[in-house]
Amino acid sequence: MLELLRSLKRIIERKVVNIQTIRSALVVGDTTIPVKSAKRFEPCSQIVIYRDGEDEGEIHTIDSIVDYHTITVTEPVLENYSISTTRVQNLINGNNWVRGIYIGDPPVIPRYPAITIYGSSRSSEWLTLESTSEKYDVAISVYIESAFYDKGFEYVLNLTKMIERSLYFNLYPLTNPFFTTLLTNDVTDTDTVIRVEDDTINQNIAWFFIENDKYTRHAKPACYLGNGVIELVAPIGVPFSAGDEVIYPGRHFYDCRPQSTEYGSVVKNSLLWGSRISYFATEESLRPNKFYEPINRQ
Repeated sequence: MLELLRSLKRIIERKVVNIQTIRSALVVGDTTIPVKSAKRFEPCSQIVIYRDGEDEGEIHTIDSIVDYHTITVTEPVLENYSISTTRVQNLINGNNWVRGIYIGDPPVIPRYPAITIYGSSRSSEWLTLESTSEKYDVAISVYIESAFYDKGFEYVLNLTKMIERSLYFNLYPLTNPFFTTLLTNDVTDTDTVIRVEDDTINQNIAWFFIENDKYTRHAKPACYLGNGVIELVAPIGVPFSAGDEVIYPGRHFYDCRPQSTEYGSVVKNSLLWGSRISYFATEESLRPNKFYEPINRQ
């Protein structure tokens, strides 16, 4: 359960809240911001630059997207920012940004708006003679202080919709354990043969992902030819370059989605507007029983 909750938190951080680290320090007067990924920033939208753990930050308007790792802002930054603690994040509905994403459902949350991800239950049933279907139920909640009545509820609605959309676009939550290696050759969209750097982890894998800054594609091997060469069942469909990542999942989730959403008010340390998304994930778990334990002997 814990690794699933961590995976959902990463999805929300990256695809909804869009929390980005910076690739080099910022100094007073900079208007160019090097970020880990500029994919989910847009010109004319607003961002906040802040230090991890602080309540305040600088709000800026994006002037342009230079490339996949660089954005520019219309006004220079007002302070110096280090690589280790600085975060860049999208604003949602005016000057609000998500102040915390928590695993679990703490009774007191220090800063709002906030998102909590709580594992509520797990159930199991036999799927085949040697595998079970494990169903995980998760509650994802959005909270904002009710003092901002109209704007606050609008914020809850919009943020909830963004979370639901991100979960539908990430039907396979990548959870530990998983293994990665790199492509060692460029791949065109019609290629059916690839070469990977590490040949020791792929022999028993039935499928994997290939991804870069633009794309993630599912791939199924037809056969392993040795020395890192893999023949695919079908062309990968988009071009990839040497150095792009190959991901071998260690767990098989096959039915994952938001099921329902509730809206309303809730009291934690104050009166809040909120929503709760009921999400479930289903996983096939292997239960090999070739050698049974003794049933009448110690």
